[in-house]
Amino acid sequence: MSNKPGVAKTLELLDSLKSAVREFAAKEDKLEQEFRARMSKERRFHDTAIEDHTNRLAAETSEAEAAFQTAKEAAVARFGALKSRISEARTRSKEQALEKIDGRVGQRKYELQKLMLQAERTREAGLANTAAAFEEFKISVTHENEALVVLEKTAHSSFRGYGKFVRLLSGVNEAAMPA
Repeated sequence: MSNKPGVAKTLELLDSLKSAVREFAAKEDKLEQEFRARMSKERRFHDTAIEDHTNRLAAETSEAEAAFQTAKEAAVARFGALKSRISEARTRSKEQALEKIDGRVGQRKYELQKLMLQAERTREAGLANTAAAFEEFKISVTHENEALVVLEKTAHSSFRGYGKFVRLLSGVNEAAMPA
């Protein structure tokens, strides 16, 4: 006997192969449909997750931008308030410094005016004292000149007998007298 199957057996085997191929094709189609359905479901899930993530990121970005704008506006407001306070403090400080300077200048002017008035009074008193001293000196010089004239006359009369000596005294006396 040969190992080769007969026609009936071959047809039977072919039929069973054909039915096996159909089963595999049906299973493949079924698996293909399940795979497509699963892929479709996964794609929708993935798309939904991406959309949710994108929406969440957009919302978070929007919130972060709003928080940034709020913080920026608050910082600008604080800066404006600080700048205003600094400007006011500078103005007040400048005014206080000017008032202090004016006070010092006024005080110094007062002191100088007081010294000037005192100097004028002292000058006037000094001039009056000097004039009085000058008048006393003139009177004293006049008295001394009168006494000198008397003494000269007395000396001339005492040395009358010594003519040469009297002439000598007269020459010295006239040379020593200022004009």
